[in-house]
Amino acid sequence: MLREALVDDGLLMATSSLRRAFLGDWNRFVRDPLDVLRLVFFAATVWAALQGDTKAAFNMALATVVVVIARFAYLPRLYDLALIAALSLT
Repeated sequence: MLREALVDDGLLMATSSLRRAFLGDWNRFVRDPLDVLRLVFFAATVWAALQGDTKAAFNMALATVVVVIARFAYLPRLYDLALIAALSLT
């Protein structure tokens, strides 16, 4: 009965679309917002290299490699977020 009420109100559909936005697969290459953060790491690596800051570019390149490896290791998303947050401090 509650499920019917939720479907009638459209709340169930809104909940499922929010869940997909934060946890679901967006497409083949970008799984969720964490993949967008990984792309930001790559962009920061390129930016540091273009600026001529070799130390920062090297550090960002290593951090980018670690977060990409974590993506393919299929860590739980909370651990993945914690890793990305920790490496963003480097």
